[in-house]
Amino acid sequence: QFLEQRYGKAVATTMALFWLGLYVVVNLTSILYLGALAIGSVTGIGVLPCMLFLAVFAAIITLGGMKVIGYTDVIQVTCLVIGGLVTTWLALDLVAKLGNGHGALQGFSTLYASTRDHFEMVLGRDNPNYMDLPGLSTLIGGMWIVNLNYWGCNQYITQRALGADLPTARKGLLFAA
Repeated sequence: QFLEQRYGKAVATTMALFWLGLYVVVNLTSILYLGALAIGSVTGIGVLPCMLFLAVFAAIITLGGMKVIGYTDVIQVTCLVIGGLVTTWLALDLVAKLGNGHGALQGFSTLYASTRDHFEMVLGRDNPNYMDLPGLSTLIGGMWIVNLNYWGCNQYITQRALGADLPTARKGLLFAA
């Protein structure tokens, strides 16, 4: 709409077709293919049936409206958080076993002892610029600008917010930022 008002209908149509083509050819196909590979490796089902299943499932979710998308997001976030915690726990347990220990806490201790310098964010504590990056000044001075920009200007997130009523959208964007 902005492009049409600013530059005319031809530019708006060209950009809409470009982004639609890019989305279908690059994003959608790669998401379906990689998702099918993941499902296929777990279940042993072929890639094509998995891609078709994912495409039908995505269509059902999309046609279900914002309420279904909201529920799906909650389920996805829950699975991602639990999966990330389980993966971390298993990886730390394997590190412990490599060091002839047992348990994720022992694995973390082993990992921290052997790679202590990798636990520094950007600079070591002995660096004279440590308080600037990653210090409190960065969090107070700049990170909130980047976060508000991402959570308030990202088209995907903005479209989700536009599907909600105004007070809910504001609260959601500010909470996420």
